Amino acid sequence: MDDNRQNTGLLIVAHGERGGDASNAGVAQLTATLRARQMAAEVRYGLIKGAPAIETALNAFSQPELLVFPLFLSEGYFAHFVLARRLEQAARVRQYGSLHVLPPLGRDMALGDLIAASAAVAAGKQGLVSRQTTLVLLAHGSSRNSASRLAAGRLARHIRDRGSFRSVRTAFLQEPPGLASVIETIRGPVVIVGLFTGHGLHGADDVNVMMNALERADTVFAGNLIGLPGLADVVAARIDRYWQSIRMGRRPTGDCRPIANMKSNGRGDHAPPEASA
Repeated sequence: MDDNRQNTGLLIVAHGERGGDASNAGVAQLTATLRARQMAAEVRYGLIKGAPAIETALNAFSQPELLVFPLFLSEGYFAHFVLARRLEQAARVRQYGSLHVLPPLGRDMALGDLIAASAAVAAGKQGLVSRQTTLVLLAHGSSRNSASRLAAGRLARHIRDRGSFRSVRTAFLQEPPGLASVIETIRGPVVIVGLFTGHGLHGADDVNVMMNALERADTVFAGNLIGLPGLADVVAARIDRYWQSIRMGRRPTGDCRPIANMKSNGRGDHAPPEASA
């Protein structure tokens, strides 16, 4: 482990599950895998809602430098404003050498490659040919914030450009188009991937209700992001790129935002959200 990693703690931040099994087991397993790969001197996870809370996880670190990876589809309300505020509040209580936040999971197009590969495997297990199958990405969406819709659209375009599916569509829980209305317009087999990082209220309860309501034998649910084999590889690769930039003496590019350098003034600093995220 190089010197930078030896002095840095890695915090995986997720929303936290409600409903479903509500155990956050997927986040815990991802964290354990990254810890075993020695992605940093210490690797922990904290939740926006639930336990361990972000503040509890932060207080457990012994390292002076912290790197945060948001396990979110987009840099929306929770992944930007709520996370930044809580990190800054925590940093006012405890001094850190530095605290940086990487882009959310959904900004990495390697995630699109993983989704496509996982969906193709799920289709194949049901005897479906991916090039004759429509892939639907099911995201949370919001009537007040476009971040989730835009992030899902970026992933859909990336997968569509690969040409491995007949078509790639998006559907949402809390804004149109909903899953049922999208499925109604599709002829032929469909494979669905949930863009959720948990198996709680949305990733389990809502998905199960909607899948049962579809009543289509040619529709397959391939799972949620948090359960896709290879997710840890995507996260680890993004963190490795960060470490590589540090080793080469380059400042991380604009996709890594500083939250706090609290040794002198006790105040945080964060950039405004991108208009498209």
